[in-house]
Amino acid sequence: MRTLIVLLAAGRSRRFNGVKLAQAIDKEGTSVLADSYSKLRGVADKVGAELLVILGGHQEQLLPLLPAGAKYLINPEFETGLSSSIRCAVNHGVKAEADSLLISLADQVEIAESDYLKLFTARSGAPVCATFDEQLSAPALFYRDDFDKLTALTGDRGAKPILQMLKQVGRLQTVEMSSAQRDIDTRIELADWLDARSSSRENHNN
Repeated sequence: MRTLIVLLAAGRSRRFNGVKLAQAIDKEGTSVLADSYSKLRGVADKVGAELLVILGGHQEQLLPLLPAGAKYLINPEFETGLSSSIRCAVNHGVKAEADSLLISLADQVEIAESDYLKLFTARSGAPVCATFDEQLSAPALFYRDDFDKLTALTGDRGAKPILQMLKQVGRLQTVEMSSAQRDIDTRIELADWLDARSSSRENHNN
């Protein structure tokens, strides 16, 4: 099975008032984007998938943060919202003859490589997504049968309506993933997460 893993990183970060995905999250200066890419690179290597980054807003600042050789596409319609980046990803997947497509968001900072791998372990021919507090969420793994539904999305919304429809008809698998509930939209959210992570590590070391 040919799988495409897509990291969506084309947003304008309007609520963040800056380049959200370029923010450093550790003493080494690792950016939010580079951290997400590194995790998914590990996943792609383990499952034999292609990894593709979709860029758009702030592409000049973000592109240098990706490692040499990283595959990426620029979404020329990024200003129209998240659906255009999903469409960009699906169109590439069709050209690459992918049978399945994993959609992930670069600002879901708490998701670990092992969390992504759980989606691949759980798949058995039906779409599978993360869930927390009974909410359906990215990351989500779709099959070719549903690519047309993804390309039909419009505006600044993701694939949640499709996930909800698939659940209603009994075609969706879910994986409990509490880490999926954290995404970064504002500077305060980033600062709070970094503080909480630092405190957690200090308590663990003590």
